[in-house]
Amino acid sequence: MNPCKMCGRPVAESFQFCPYCGEKMTPRTFQNHQSHSLKSEQDSTARRLIATLLLIFYFPLGLPYMWIMKPFSKKTRWIISLAFLSAILLGFTMIIIWTTLPGYSH
Repeated sequence: MNPCKMCGRPVAESFQFCPYCGEKMTPRTFQNHQSHSLKSEQDSTARRLIATLLLIFYFPLGLPYMWIMKPFSKKTRWIISLAFLSAILLGFTMIIIWTTLPGYSH
């Protein structure tokens, strides 16, 4: 959807004229929209890459970054967060079990 340059209402890309005011929709408007769409897609890809690298190499910073910048869908963010939380809880559980076994010397 592109805004009409005369009335500002959203108009489908397939329309040659604005259905509200009759203004002719120019291909240039569509090109600007496509270049803006391409730029936002590139930004999204960059945010996804940064979030992935932070999650792999430094997850305490990667998790908040992932939730603030929203490079992934909400469902994916929840799955990643729950996976990290499960791994952390499993790690703490293993430490507790290992340190309470007989023969463990502090």
